[in-house]
Amino acid sequence: MANPSDIELKLKWRKTWDDAEDDFVAVGVPGVHGDIGRIYLVRGGPQNARWTWGINARLPELFICDSGSEATARGAAKRVEDLWFEFGQPEADKIDPTTLSAREVNLYALAKGRA
Repeated sequence: MANPSDIELKLKWRKTWDDAEDDFVAVGVPGVHGDIGRIYLVRGGPQNARWTWGINARLPELFICDSGSEATARGAAKRVEDLWFEFGQPEADKIDPTTLSAREVNLYALAKGRA
C-alpha cells in the first residue's frame, strides 16, 4: 500500500469553512462554477474515522456526481481528482463506454446526462 504522503494532488484544496479542521473542497478550476469536490472526516457511526469524498461538478457539457470513502484524506482527495481528470475534461466525449466497468458506465452516463 502506498504511503498517503506520496499521493500527488493536482487540484487546489482549501478548508470548507475557516474553522473546519477535517473538511476540505477542491476549488479554482477555470470554467467551473463552484467547488469540484469535497472530502471530510466522519466522526461516529459505521464510517467512523474514514474520509468521505464526493464529486459534484457541473460543466456546460457534463455533470459528474459520485461519492465514497477512503482511509486517508489524501486518498479521498485523490479519488475526487481521478474522477475529475477522467470525466471532467472536454475529452470525456472521446471515452468509449464499452471499455468501462459497470460502475464506470453508470458514472459515465451520469456525466453525460443520460442516467
